[in-house]
Amino acid sequence: MTIGSRVTNVLSRPDLYKETINQIFTELNRAWFRIIGPPETTSVMEKKWDTLILLDCARYDYFSDFYEGEGHLTKRRTNSSHSSEFAQYEFAEDTFHDTVYVTGNPFIAKLDEDTFHKLIMVPTEMTDGGAYVSPETTAELAKEAHENHPDKRIIVHFMQPHEPYLGEVGRSMSMVNWGHSNYPQGDTTRKDLRAAYRENLEIVWESVENLLNKVSGRISVTADHGKLLGERQQPIPVRGYSHMPGLYVPELVDVPWLQLDGEPRSVTEDQPGGIVNEDGADEAKDRLKALGYI
Repeated sequence: MTIGSRVTNVLSRPDLYKETINQIFTELNRAWFRIIGPPETTSVMEKKWDTLILLDCARYDYFSDFYEGEGHLTKRRTNSSHSSEFAQYEFAEDTFHDTVYVTGNPFIAKLDEDTFHKLIMVPTEMTDGGAYVSPETTAELAKEAHENHPDKRIIVHFMQPHEPYLGEVGRSMSMVNWGHSNYPQGDTTRKDLRAAYRENLEIVWESVENLLNKVSGRISVTADHGKLLGERQQPIPVRGYSHMPGLYVPELVDVPWLQLDGEPRSVTEDQPGGIVNEDGADEAKDRLKALGYI
C-alpha cells in the first residue's frame, strides 16, 4: 500500500484517521530501511540442528523473560520482519532435499514445490477470533514427520504467538484491522495487547514442550521475525502494532535462538516428495485469505 492510498483511507474512514496517519509515518520508516537494507545475518539453514522449531512472531525479550528451561539461549538478529521475507531470504534461492518442513504458514506454501524434500501443510481451523493453525495439530504432525522421516532435518513452524490471540485476555480484546495492522480499540490497552501476546507464547510453548519430549537430536528454537506491540518505531518514533516487510526495528528482528544439545541424527538427501495439504487446500492464496493476510 502506497502513502497516497493511505491518505485516501483517511477520507474513507475518518474514524480511523489517527491509525491512518500512523501508517503514513510507518511507510516513511520503511522507505528509510529500504535505503539502509536489512540486517546482515547467518541463514538458519547454515546452523547445526536436526530439528528447528520456529515460533511465528516470537520476540527475544518476551521469550527470554518467559523461558526458564534447559539449553543455551542467545539473541539472534533475523533479516526478516515478515514471513514473506523469511521465506524468500532463507529458502527461495536453494533447495533443501534433506529437510521436511511442517507448517501452516501460507508464505512457505508459495515457495517452489521442490524446495524441500517434503512440505507438510497444517490445516487451518476456526476459533472465535477467526481462522487459526492449532499448535496441538502442528505438534502432532511434526511428531509424525519425525517418525516417518528419521533421516531428515525437520523444521516445525508454529503459527503462534502470531494472532489470533487464543488466551482469556486475547479473546476479550477489541481490535480493528486497518492497513495490515491490528489496533487496540475502546477499552483495550497496550497492556492488554502485550498480555495477550504473552498468553499466546505460553499456549504454543505447551505444544512445543510436548514435541520436545518425543523427538531426539540437536534441537534449536527460534523465530522468523518479531512483532510490534505498541513500541516506538525508528527513525520516526510513531507507535507500531504489527509486523510488515521492510521495517527492521529491534522488536521485529531480535529473536531468540535456543540451542538444546543432543546426539546428531544421520541425515540424507532424497528426491523431493512435494507438498502434503492436510486440509486439502490447493492454493497458498486460500490460506493467506483464511488467516487474514489478504
